[in-house]
Amino acid sequence: MQQAIFYPVLAMVALAVLVWMQMYVVRIGTAVRERIPSESIRPTNRDLPLAIVTSGDNWRNLFEAPTLFYVLAIIVFVLERVDEAYLIGCWLYVALRVLHSIVHVSYNKIMHRFIVYVVGCLVLWFMWARLALQLLA
Repeated sequence: MQQAIFYPVLAMVALAVLVWMQMYVVRIGTAVRERIPSESIRPTNRDLPLAIVTSGDNWRNLFEAPTLFYVLAIIVFVLERVDEAYLIGCWLYVALRVLHSIVHVSYNKIMHRFIVYVVGCLVLWFMWARLALQLLA
């Protein structure tokens, strides 16, 4: 059961790969279509077409809160604390991150994205709180 914690980790990595590929498809396609010089496509350039900005933002989002997910999975594995609750929590977190990315790169309604983000963070904080309580007990 211990190694099962890495299945949701692999799913998050797969999501990152898909978002990375989508970002470049959008950036290259939009740049070619709108004749945008490659030098203009920088993370700090917010004057680019929204599709380029959004795809880059989504990519960067996967390196913010999800880093705490990766650390949690490693700690739970190393301490041999993997159980059904952590597995369910991890899979739920991954599902919410997938949903967040879908909303972000498609219709991007901020309130929908925000709700999914907050619920995902609450799942993550719950797992961290559970781990902290287990370690302090």
